[in-house]
Amino acid sequence: MAAMSLAECTNWDLFRLFFVVARLGSMNRAARQLGISQPTLSRRLTELERDVGAPLLFRTPAGVALTQEGEALRRSTANMIGAFEAFQKEVRRQIGMRSSIVRVSASEGMTKHWLLPRLKRLREIGDNVQFEIYSTAHQHSLASGDLDFVIRIGRTGDDELVGKRLGQVAFGIYASQDYLKSRPAPQSLSDLPNHCLIGQTPDISSPRRETEGGPGLISQFLAAEALGRGVKVSQVAGQFAATSLGLGLALLAIPFAEAEGLLRVLPGEVAALDVWLLRRKESDMRKQTRQVRQFLERELRASKYWLNGRLDQDAAPR
Repeated sequence: MAAMSLAECTNWDLFRLFFVVARLGSMNRAARQLGISQPTLSRRLTELERDVGAPLLFRTPAGVALTQEGEALRRSTANMIGAFEAFQKEVRRQIGMRSSIVRVSASEGMTKHWLLPRLKRLREIGDNVQFEIYSTAHQHSLASGDLDFVIRIGRTGDDELVGKRLGQVAFGIYASQDYLKSRPAPQSLSDLPNHCLIGQTPDISSPRRETEGGPGLISQFLAAEALGRGVKVSQVAGQFAATSLGLGLALLAIPFAEAEGLLRVLPGEVAALDVWLLRRKESDMRKQTRQVRQFLERELRASKYWLNGRLDQDAAPR
């Protein structure tokens, strides 16, 4: 079997202990500074000498002196420790920069109508906190995107994440005034196949498909949409724009559609999807992310009526 290299067999902390002894020139002073007993320090240095294969120091009336091998190791250790301290300094600098950034992902509607109106108060957490907001129709992964938080509508999707269900978002069917001037509003869900419907493109992983079950509003809208009479738009902002332009009916979050000035049809038909605030367990290690989590949890709870379509019982986003 091949012999082990020094790097493989040596406890690297031994070099640190040796360097302190070499710098102070005294076993007793070094032991006091290191917070260990003198016999323990002597035993550890003997272990290092055994791994190196040469004596490193000897005792004198004034303390300890280095052998030729010990002096060479002291110079090498000084370089090694200097490089490690520079590495630590750089890591702390990079961690400090990353710690000042809080990354949040949310759907486009949630970002525009709920998160951004609260960003000014959220920034009061600290002047050195920088926020990066990712607004997308896709379900962002915390791990792959180095995100701190995901506000997700529908199922959580990631088993490795922790979080809380903090409310529900209500969905209804909406149209523009121009569209309703061109043809009568549907009187029931069975009328949907006779209308132009605005849906999502197939590349979007929709939380609606994953959450809704049974013959409810979402499943019936998707069934009518699958007949192909209408237009599919990948981004939620595009769906709102298409609805505003009178291109058809769309299944939209009630609070967001109301904020856009769209008109609701079939007001008795409603569906609700859960709202989750998700994070990694490690996110609470940083003070800023703990404070952001507490803020977001508090604000989502305070917005439960507004998000659930009961607009008269909860103020719009502040």
